[in-house]
Amino acid sequence: MIRIVLVDDESSVRQGLKMRLELSKEMIVVGAAGDGTTAVSLIRELSPDVVVMDIELPGYDGLAVTQMLRAEKTHAAVVIHSMQDDAETRERARAAGASAFVGKHEGITALLTSIRRAAARADALAANAPPSSQPMWKFYVDYYAAVEHSPAHAAFCEYAYGKNLCQHGFTTIEQLTKVIEVSGLNATSRAIDLGCGNGMISEYLSDATTAHVTGVDYIAGAIARAEERTAAKRNRLDFCLGDLRQPDFPPDSFDILLSLDTLYFSDDYTDTLRRWRTMVKRGGVMAIFYSHGANPRNPKQTFRRETLLPDKTPLADALIQCGLDFKTCDFTRQDHELAQRKQEILEKLEPEFQAEGNRFLYENRLGEPLGVLDAIASGMHVRYLYRVQV
Repeated sequence: MIRIVLVDDESSVRQGLKMRLELSKEMIVVGAAGDGTTAVSLIRELSPDVVVMDIELPGYDGLAVTQMLRAEKTHAAVVIHSMQDDAETRERARAAGASAFVGKHEGITALLTSIRRAAARADALAANAPPSSQPMWKFYVDYYAAVEHSPAHAAFCEYAYGKNLCQHGFTTIEQLTKVIEVSGLNATSRAIDLGCGNGMISEYLSDATTAHVTGVDYIAGAIARAEERTAAKRNRLDFCLGDLRQPDFPPDSFDILLSLDTLYFSDDYTDTLRRWRTMVKRGGVMAIFYSHGANPRNPKQTFRRETLLPDKTPLADALIQCGLDFKTCDFTRQDHELAQRKQEILEKLEPEFQAEGNRFLYENRLGEPLGVLDAIASGMHVRYLYRVQV
């Protein structure tokens, strides 16, 4: 049963929606509010699965309430249900963190469909994500809360990557420059950055090219911080909460899709790539950074060396299954050098991480270079940038 809170300033609308939603036999309205302030309190108290929210409300409007819910990491998905149905309003709703937008003129069937999808996505984003991804969700909640105020981590990123963008992974400034080159990112581009974290890389790419970039991540706190930091750049930067495995954007929404060390979060590369392809306009480009090699989940004893070839990696296999053409740039040497830099600077910064109370950051960041250096020493690690033509 999908538990719903209705938020609309007209009592007749609330009563009518309650009746029609509960006719579905799979939804129950557990509460209703006619203003933003009451809505926030009610949602905190009832913890619904979905909030159906109008925009025009006394006190906080519906978009402000949505932003507060996302900043608080509230489980409930928000479906905006409004008479204000235009491209700009839909964009503002997405940027606020709404899971879906349904114009009131679209009718009850469209609303029911959006509620079902939003509830399923909210379940996946919270505790019911696949067991393999749930620990990482918990880690990233803590990670993005900590790095914002960690001088040690900022110094680490500056030295290792060439600039502090709160990177978690392997993408250096040199590699971001290559992404801009191979993707053709420019002032006329509309791009999506899947797995954007707190949006600092998305912001860097937009600042460098003036492209319009939409960042998507499943950590609500990280998205909230991205929105706050880039409020003055809303004309070309926006962020929304979402699952990169099941992004919720209309077909042909973007010229360029960026996945910078984020595809690993998918349990089914082929299915994920098929979903991604629909969002990209015909003639558009996907730029995907991907490292592959022996690791604890893929131990040396069973690792298949033939999958190190650029056209034999698990990603290449999925792209071929999707009928997508691709070219690659080899960044294995640069990855080796990055691992060495990481290990070198972490040895010096260990006392600072410890003093900050961020030992977990130090240990996590140290695990990256040690794993890469061990795999490279065994000849079982590669890193490629895939340029995929859609």
